[in-house]
Amino acid sequence: MKTLLTLCLFVSLGLLSCKKTSVAPASSVGSLESQTVMTPAKSNFDYIIAHTWQYNKYYIGYVDSAHLGTLVYKRGRAGNTYNLDNDFVTYYADGTIMEDNNGTLYPGKWKFDDPTQTVLRAKNSTGVYIFPVLLLNNNHWNWKYHAVDNTERYAEMGPRSAN
Repeated sequence: MKTLLTLCLFVSLGLLSCKKTSVAPASSVGSLESQTVMTPAKSNFDYIIAHTWQYNKYYIGYVDSAHLGTLVYKRGRAGNTYNLDNDFVTYYADGTIMEDNNGTLYPGKWKFDDPTQTVLRAKNSTGVYIFPVLLLNNNHWNWKYHAVDNTERYAEMGPRSAN
């Protein structure tokens, strides 16, 4: 009898200490609302190789985010000083790069110079280019660059459009 009483006590304590968990109704099993999907955060490497990139804006005389410089190119604008309508850059996972400059192809190599992937280095037949990353995500690749003519450049790029 003492054993039965002890067993009942442990079972009662066990039931009282259980927490109620909600179970999704059968009609929602498999629906997105009833599931939490954990996706790992993308790195700058993942973003840079995700697209072929095109120029959306290009400035000369960059100082900082409040002083971008002189806008010399804006996609779709008439009267641009620079024509970057047909300039596209593709970064590949194997560390190669292809720049298409209005039909002239410039193959090269690229890598991030730092473990935090905030400085990109590209090299092709025209030189070595170092781009501090100002913004890089699925839809934006904004960078600055110190050009050989001692001007600071700033570009806003996006995924290449279908047109």
